[in-house]
Amino acid sequence: MTQYIADEAHFKEVIARVPKVKRSLWIGTADIKDLYVEERPFLGLLADLIKKGKEVRLIHTKEPGPNFREDFCTLLLCCVALHGQALTLVGIGPA
Repeated sequence: MTQYIADEAHFKEVIARVPKVKRSLWIGTADIKDLYVEERPFLGLLADLIKKGKEVRLIHTKEPGPNFREDFCTLLLCCVALHGQALTLVGIGPA
Protein backbone atom coordinates (compact mmCIF):
# COMPACT_ATOMS: atom_id res chain seq x y z
CA MET A 1 0.00 0.00 0.00
CA THR A 2 1.25 3.47 -0.86
CA GLN A 3 0.39 6.30 1.49
CA TYR A 4 1.02 10.04 1.13
CA ILE A 5 2.40 11.52 4.35
CA ALA A 6 2.78 15.29 4.81
CA ASP A 7 3.50 17.91 7.43
CA GLU A 8 2.88 16.91 11.08
CA ALA A 9 1.95 13.35 10.07
CA HIS A 10 5.66 12.66 9.48
CA PHE A 11 6.24 12.31 13.21
CA LYS A 12 3.26 10.07 13.93
CA GLU A 13 3.48 7.93 10.81
CA VAL A 14 7.25 7.72 10.30
CA ILE A 15 9.59 9.04 12.99
CA ALA A 16 7.69 7.54 15.93
CA ARG A 17 7.95 4.09 14.33
CA VAL A 18 11.75 4.11 13.99
CA PRO A 19 12.47 2.48 17.39
CA LYS A 20 10.20 -0.42 16.37
CA VAL A 21 12.28 -1.42 13.33
CA LYS A 22 12.72 -5.20 13.29
CA ARG A 23 15.48 -5.71 10.70
CA SER A 24 16.55 -2.69 8.68
CA LEU A 25 15.87 0.99 8.11
CA TRP A 26 16.66 2.88 4.91
CA ILE A 27 16.39 6.66 4.85
CA GLY A 28 16.80 8.48 1.54
CA THR A 29 16.65 12.25 1.43
CA ALA A 30 18.17 15.20 -0.38
CA ASP A 31 18.74 17.25 2.77
CA ILE A 32 19.24 15.58 6.16
CA LYS A 33 18.67 17.89 9.10
CA ASP A 34 19.45 17.88 12.81
CA LEU A 35 16.18 16.39 14.08
CA TYR A 36 15.36 15.96 17.76
CA VAL A 37 12.73 13.56 19.07
CA GLU A 38 11.59 14.20 22.63
CA GLU A 39 14.68 16.38 23.23
CA ARG A 40 17.03 13.65 21.98
CA PRO A 41 18.91 13.63 18.66
CA PHE A 42 17.21 11.45 16.05
CA LEU A 43 20.66 10.03 15.40
CA GLY A 44 20.53 8.66 18.96
CA LEU A 45 17.57 6.52 17.88
CA LEU A 46 19.57 5.29 14.90
CA ALA A 47 22.57 4.54 17.13
CA ASP A 48 20.31 2.46 19.41
CA LEU A 49 19.11 0.43 16.42
CA ILE A 50 22.68 -0.23 15.33
CA LYS A 51 23.65 -1.34 18.84
CA LYS A 52 20.75 -3.82 18.68
CA GLY A 53 22.14 -5.27 15.45
CA LYS A 54 19.66 -3.58 13.10
CA GLU A 55 20.78 -2.37 9.68
CA VAL A 56 20.58 1.40 9.14
CA ARG A 57 21.24 3.03 5.76
CA LEU A 58 21.25 6.80 5.50
CA ILE A 59 21.47 8.06 1.93
CA HIS A 60 21.60 11.82 1.38
CA THR A 61 22.90 14.15 -1.30
CA LYS A 62 23.48 17.47 0.40
CA GLU A 63 26.21 17.86 3.03
CA PRO A 64 24.57 17.99 6.47
CA GLY A 65 24.86 21.10 8.62
CA PRO A 66 27.38 21.42 11.47
CA ASN A 67 24.96 20.41 14.26
CA PHE A 68 23.99 17.22 12.46
CA ARG A 69 27.63 16.39 11.69
CA GLU A 70 28.60 16.91 15.33
CA ASP A 71 25.84 14.58 16.55
CA PHE A 72 26.71 12.09 13.82
CA CYS A 73 30.38 11.98 14.76
CA THR A 74 29.47 11.61 18.43
CA LEU A 75 26.82 8.88 18.01
CA LEU A 76 27.84 6.97 14.89
CA LEU A 77 30.98 6.15 12.94
CA CYS A 78 31.21 7.99 9.64
CA CYS A 79 29.11 9.66 6.99
CA VAL A 80 29.21 8.94 3.28
CA ALA A 81 27.18 11.19 1.02
CA LEU A 82 25.76 9.89 -2.23
CA HIS A 83 26.94 11.93 -5.18
CA GLY A 84 24.83 10.45 -7.93
CA GLN A 85 21.34 9.78 -9.14
CA ALA A 86 19.05 6.79 -9.16
CA LEU A 87 16.29 6.04 -11.63
CA THR A 88 13.77 3.26 -11.15
CA LEU A 89 11.60 2.22 -14.09
CA VAL A 90 8.64 -0.01 -13.42
CA GLY A 91 6.42 -1.47 -16.11
CA ILE A 92 8.50 -0.27 -19.06
CA GLY A 93 8.43 -2.43 -22.18
CA PRO A 94 11.36 -3.18 -24.51
CA ALA A 95 13.19 -0.22 -26.08
